[in-house]
Amino acid sequence: MLFIRVIIILVIGTNFLYAAVPLIKVSQIPPDEQLELYEESEELYALKVMEYFYSAAVLRTQLVLSGRENVREIFPPTLEELTVPDIEIIKKYYRIAWDFYNQVLAEPERKIVQLQQQIITNEKKHIQEVLNTLQDNWTQLKDCQQEKLDIIKKLNKDCYERISKLYKALEEQDIDMITILSVSISENLFLNNNGQKVTNDPSLGVRINLNVYKLFGFWRGLDIWYEYVAPRIITTSIIQGMPSYELKEVWNSNLHSIGFSGRIMPIINLDNYTDGFKLGLGYFWANGYIYNKSFTDYDWSGLRGDVEYFAGNFARFLPIELYISFSVFHSLNKELILRADNFRDNEFNLSRTNFALTLGLRYNFWRTIF
Repeated sequence: MLFIRVIIILVIGTNFLYAAVPLIKVSQIPPDEQLELYEESEELYALKVMEYFYSAAVLRTQLVLSGRENVREIFPPTLEELTVPDIEIIKKYYRIAWDFYNQVLAEPERKIVQLQQQIITNEKKHIQEVLNTLQDNWTQLKDCQQEKLDIIKKLNKDCYERISKLYKALEEQDIDMITILSVSISENLFLNNNGQKVTNDPSLGVRINLNVYKLFGFWRGLDIWYEYVAPRIITTSIIQGMPSYELKEVWNSNLHSIGFSGRIMPIINLDNYTDGFKLGLGYFWANGYIYNKSFTDYDWSGLRGDVEYFAGNFARFLPIELYISFSVFHSLNKELILRADNFRDNEFNLSRTNFALTLGLRYNFWRTIF
C-alpha cells in the first residue's frame, strides 16, 4: 500500500514538473457594458484586439513547438478589423486565444524546459512579422486617409470656385440672363372709330410669357405667351321720348389671346439696366354681353400684332420690367358689332380693325444664366 502511494506521488510530481505551462495568460474579456466603451475609442479598440491576437499567436507557437500537429492557423487582424470598432471582433480573437490556452493546459509537455529558448526565439520572430504587417497596414491607412483628405480639399476648392463664379455673375447683374417664365399685369385702353357712343375704361389684363430657347435651342429672345383682358366697354344709346335721354350700359367682356414675340437688342447699355423692343404676333377671340339684359352679345376673333418697349433692371431680388405697347386687332372676315338689344337699329359697328394701348408691369421670377 505504501509502495502504491509513493508511485502515485512520483507520477503526480513528475507531471507537475513537466506539465505544459502556458507562456502567456489570457485576460478575461470585459463585460458587454465595458466592451461598448471600446467602440467609442479606435485606439483602445485596436489595442484590445491586438492583445488577444498576441496571446493567441504565442500560445499557438507553444503548441507547434511541443510537437502538436494540425494546429489551427491564425492570421493577423485586417485593416478593416483594426479601424472599424466592433465588439464581435474582440470576442472573436478572445475565443481563439482562450481555445489555444486550454489546449496548452491539456497538452503534456515533456520538453518544455529545453524548448523555452526556441519558443522565445521563434515568438520574437513571429511578433516582429506581426509588427511589420501592422506597420504596413498603418502606413496604408495613413495613405488612404491622406488621399481622402486631398480629394475632399479638391472638391471643396472646385465647389468654392463655381459658387464664387456664380455669385460674381449674379452680383454683376448679367443682362444676358434668360428669363424662362414671367408674369405681367397691365391696364389696357381700347381705341375705336365710334366716337362717344362706344367708350371704355382702363381694363385689367394678365399675361404669362414662356421663353422657348431651352426647347428649340435658338434665339434666346423668343417667347410664347397667353393673355387675358376683361375690357370694360360702355355703350351709350339715345332713348327717344319726352324728353329724350341717354342710356349707358356696361358690357361683361372677355378677350383671350395667344401668340409669340421676339426681343430686339437693347437700346441703352447701362449697369443693372435693360431695355428694348418686342414684336409680337398672335390670335385673339373675344365675346361679351350687357349685364342683366337678354339678346345682347358680340363675338369677334382674328389676328393681333404688338409693338412693345420695355425697360427695367436685373436685380436678383427684384427683376421687374415696366412696359408700354401698342396693339392692333384685325378680323379678316368679320366686323366687331355690339348688339345692345334685339333691334338692328341699336347696333354699334366698330369695323374690322381696332387698337389698344397697354401699360404693364412684368415680374421675371424664373431666370437663369445657363
